[in-house]
Amino acid sequence: MNTSRAKALGAIIGIPVLVIAFTVAWAKNPPDLAHLFSAPTVCEKPLTYAIGSIDGRFGVGVVTLQEAVTAAEKLWENGTGFDLLSRDDNASLKINLVFDERQIKTIEEARFKAKLDQEHTLYQGLVAQYDTLVAVQEKRLDEYNASGALYDKRLTNYNTQVTHWNSAGGAPEKVYNEFAKERSDLERLQQELENERQELNQQNANINALTDKINMYASTFNKSVDSYNTTFTEEQFEQGQYTGTMINVFQFDDLSDLEIVLAHEFGHAFGIDHLSNPTAIMYYLMEKQDTERPELTAEDVAALRGVCRMENSTSRND
Repeated sequence: MNTSRAKALGAIIGIPVLVIAFTVAWAKNPPDLAHLFSAPTVCEKPLTYAIGSIDGRFGVGVVTLQEAVTAAEKLWENGTGFDLLSRDDNASLKINLVFDERQIKTIEEARFKAKLDQEHTLYQGLVAQYDTLVAVQEKRLDEYNASGALYDKRLTNYNTQVTHWNSAGGAPEKVYNEFAKERSDLERLQQELENERQELNQQNANINALTDKINMYASTFNKSVDSYNTTFTEEQFEQGQYTGTMINVFQFDDLSDLEIVLAHEFGHAFGIDHLSNPTAIMYYLMEKQDTERPELTAEDVAALRGVCRMENSTSRND
């Protein structure tokens, strides 16, 4: 079974959700399975298997592997009604977890991706801070402009009245005192507006500095994304393999992925080849199957009944 990596990331602005697609296929010259099976045997008598060797670097023990195997077993048995598989520690079919450069690269990629995700989260935090500062700044600027407009209106009215009374030879004492108070108020408002202007300019400088920080951070992050895309380029490699006496699993991302790989290889052990339905467990490409809630398609069930020559038969559990 082969798998492919096709996980290019975009730039930091609008970075896409990563979709990991895995191909499941035989090598170019797959072994002939026909001679390995007596047609009705798999449906008449459960295929026995044993847990073989587990490389500890996977971080998976016997119990966890057995849980994944059981999940793959139930996928076939619940979907068909046949009792297809049974664990027997003396069975000739061994299930092995073989650790090599494929899983090493998977681990490296997961770590790199986690680092990118963390950096992107920090970037989003900076952008959120920027958005908040800009929103507050725009509100303050609107209030500043409104206050400035009122100040200009009062100043214009004050100057008009002063000009009028000056041309009349002077204002009465009461009017003069009112002018003096208005002048004092205008001078106070002018100073408040000046203070606000300076604070607005300082905040603009702070926002611009944050903008530079965000842009520099984005540039650095995008270089990391380029490095990720260069390092983890699209490629194909065997994820799992059925040899007739062994099911070897070389790579998986998580336990859900492992269950699908095992279910697929069990299908080959039953004698099923690849199917044309993209959602089938036995489709060569693991892309459109629901890895969280996998289930057999009608094509998977029909293929099993086909190799058992029991298309019109009922299951042993009926």
